[in-house]
Amino acid sequence: MKIIRLFLILLAVNTYLNAMDVEPAGIQSLRRDFLSIHQVSQNVLKICPPDRCVIVGIGQSPTPFIAYLRNEVDQYAYAVPLSNFSHGVYHEALNKDQEARLFAHFSSFLPGQAQLGGRSIMLLDYASSSGGKSILAASRYMERYLAQRFNQPPRVEVAVIKGNIDIEKVPYRFNHIFLFELNDPLLQNIENNHYEPYSPYGMFHVCDFEEIAHTHMRREFVELSNQLRTFKSQLDVTKGTLQEPSFKLIQQPGTLDFTLNDIKNERDLKWYAHQLYVYQGSDSDQRFDQFFALPQGKQALIKEWQLFILEPKKQKKLLDEIVAVNNLELLNDIANNFDRVAEDLDVDIIKVLVSLGHDQLTQKLMIKVPELKKDLFIDIFDDLREDARFQQIAEAMLDNFLMPDLVISDEDYSTQFDWALNGFVQLLEDPQDRDLAIRKYQEYMQQKTHLPRVYRADPTTDARTPVVGVQHNQVRALILSKIEELLSRS
Repeated sequence: MKIIRLFLILLAVNTYLNAMDVEPAGIQSLRRDFLSIHQVSQNVLKICPPDRCVIVGIGQSPTPFIAYLRNEVDQYAYAVPLSNFSHGVYHEALNKDQEARLFAHFSSFLPGQAQLGGRSIMLLDYASSSGGKSILAASRYMERYLAQRFNQPPRVEVAVIKGNIDIEKVPYRFNHIFLFELNDPLLQNIENNHYEPYSPYGMFHVCDFEEIAHTHMRREFVELSNQLRTFKSQLDVTKGTLQEPSFKLIQQPGTLDFTLNDIKNERDLKWYAHQLYVYQGSDSDQRFDQFFALPQGKQALIKEWQLFILEPKKQKKLLDEIVAVNNLELLNDIANNFDRVAEDLDVDIIKVLVSLGHDQLTQKLMIKVPELKKDLFIDIFDDLREDARFQQIAEAMLDNFLMPDLVISDEDYSTQFDWALNGFVQLLEDPQDRDLAIRKYQEYMQQKTHLPRVYRADPTTDARTPVVGVQHNQVRALILSKIEELLSRS
C-alpha cells in the first residue's frame, strides 16, 4: 500500500513538472532571482507610473521584468522582439525597405495612439559591457516611428540593466541605469540568456526578410509570468523578507550637458570620447573638433577610432593621426580590426599603411583585409590594382580571398569545403571578372605548393597544425576540382 501511495505521489509530481516548461532547476534559479526581479520592477513602476507611462522591453533580455510587470497593471508592459540590432549606431543604417519593415514590426507590438492615451514610453533592455548599442539604436528608430505615426509623438526614455563595468561606455541618452555587481545571479542569468526560452515572442532579425515575427504570446512566457505571480503572493504574506536592493539606480537627464571644463580625470576623458560617438546634436562636429584639439582628448579619441565607423570624416582624422605617429601597436590594431574601417576609407587607408613599409603590418593586411571585408573585397581589389604601386599587394590579397585557410578533421572532408569557393563565386558575379577568375585558376593549377594553407585542428585544444605533403596535395586537388566545376557552369 505504501508503495502504491509513493508511486501516486511521484506520478502527481511528475505530471505537475511536465505541465510546466520551467524545470525544477529553473524554478530554483527563478526563486533565487525573484527578489531582484521584484525590486527592479517595483522601481520601474515608480519611475514609469502606469497612468503616465508604459514600459516596452526590447528583445529577449528584459523577459523576467516584462513577465512580472504584466501581472501588475493591464495595458502597461509590452515587448518588441528585436535581435542583434545596432543599425545606425555601430552598423550601417537601415535602408528604406528595411526601415519600413521595422516600422510595420513596431506597429504589431506597440500600443496605438488611442491605447497609449498620451502616456510616455520607457524602453528597457540589458546593456552589455559594450554599453547598450542595441537599445540605443532601437530608441532612435522608435522615435522616428512615433514621429511618423502619432500626431503628438510621446516622449521616449531609456532604462537598462547593466553590470558594474565600463560605466564610461554607457551613453548619456540612458535615463535610468540599474547597476548590478558582476557576480549577481540575476545579471549572470541574463548575460547567459537563461530567460530567452521564456521570452514572449522569440527572436526577430529585421534584415532577414524571410523571418516572420510571431505576434502570439508564447506559452512559456505566460507560465513564467504565472510563476512570478506565485512568488509575489508568497512574498506579500511573509513579513520582513525584503532585502536591500542588489543594484544601484543611476539616473541621467538624457542630454549631453557635459563640457570640456567638466573633465577632471582619465575616466571623464574616456566617458566623453564615448559620448561623442553617439551624440547627434547640431554641434556634434564642433564638440568633436574641440575635444580633438586637446592633447588628452585626442589620445582618448584615437583609442576609440573603431567607434566612428559611421562617420568617415571623423574616423579619417583619427586614422591620419595614428599613421602620423607611426605607432606599430596602433597600426596593428587597425589591421586586426579592419572591418571597423569605414567603407569610404578602405582603399585610402590600405595605401597609406602599405606605404609605411612595415613588413609585419603589410603581411597582416594581406590576410586580414580579404577576411574582414568579404562583401566589399572585389571593389577594394579593383581600386588597388589600378595603381602600379599596389598591384603586388592587391594580387596577394586576392590570393587569400580566393584560397582561404582550411581546417580539416579526421572525418571525410570531400564535402566540407563548398564555402571555400565563395571568393570565386563573388568574382564570377561580374562577367567582366570572368577572365580574371580563369587566370587565377590557371595560376593555382601551376603552383603545386601554393595556397590554400591547410591545418588540422586539435579537438581538445583547438591548436592548429599545418598539413603538408600528400594530404595537403589531396585537399588542394579537391579545391581546384571544385573551382574547375564552378567555372564550367558559369
